[in-house]
Amino acid sequence: YRDAIPGRTIETYGIDIGEEAVERARQAGHTAVAGRFELDTELPDGTFDLILASHVIEHVDDPVGFARRAAQLLKPGCVFMFATPNVDSADVRRFGRFWGGWHFPRHWTLYDPASAERLAQEIGLTVEQITYEVNPVFWNWTCHARLRESRGDDFADKIFPPVSIFQPGLQSFFLLSIFTVVDIIQKLITGKTASMQVELRRPA
Repeated sequence: YRDAIPGRTIETYGIDIGEEAVERARQAGHTAVAGRFELDTELPDGTFDLILASHVIEHVDDPVGFARRAAQLLKPGCVFMFATPNVDSADVRRFGRFWGGWHFPRHWTLYDPASAERLAQEIGLTVEQITYEVNPVFWNWTCHARLRESRGDDFADKIFPPVSIFQPGLQSFFLLSIFTVVDIIQKLITGKTASMQVELRRPA
């Protein structure tokens, strides 16, 4: 339970395939289930006001089943929100196979606004809105891929670290700051970035 809103209590649930992550969530006061979301039968159908999946759907082997399970769990009129890479962006077109969001082999299925709309229709939800998020990590991975092509793994890893970019440090701070500004400029010019948040609503 979380006292996130004064005068109201929010009950929070989570699911993860990692037992350690589930245990940490339980210790933090959440109700947590171990397993795969799209195959789970423990979470109660038709009882959730909001379901969040941040950069998960592109990693699963059955994204339609994943989204359909979310639709089953929602109360009527409530929302499923997922963040995922957006392949309809200027940097995807500019960098092609070097674009960092491909992230092969970890990203299995990628979306754009049109395919997100088709997904919503397939599972019986409606698109409430699509917003675009700044994602400097994709730019770091893009630069890593370009540099790796010409200078090799070791040099690319040193200049644009693909993993330690997530760890605190001066290099991470500098790179993420620069690429955040780049992504903001792209959004101002084109209206989009390579990362989108899709809000789907179950009909009331």
